[in-house]
Amino acid sequence: MNEKRDCIYIYLWEYLNAVYIGRTINPKSRHYQHKHREKEKTYQFSAEHGVEHPKMIIIENDLSVNE
Repeated sequence: MNEKRDCIYIYLWEYLNAVYIGRTINPKSRHYQHKHREKEKTYQFSAEHGVEHPKMIIIENDLSVNE
C-alpha cells in the first residue's frame, strides 16, 4: 500500500510565549499557506503582534495516519 506520510510541525513565537502545532502531508505548501493567507491563524497572530512569521519546525516526520 502506498499511503501518504504525515509530519508534525510547530511554529514558535518564543518571545511571545506562543506555539502553534500542526500536521500535514506537504510541509512546503502548508508553510506557504500559513505565511501568506490572511485567513490562517498563524498569519493573523503574526500580523496582530507585528512580528515576522516564524520558520516551520518539523518535530516528527514520515508518520502513518495511525502513528
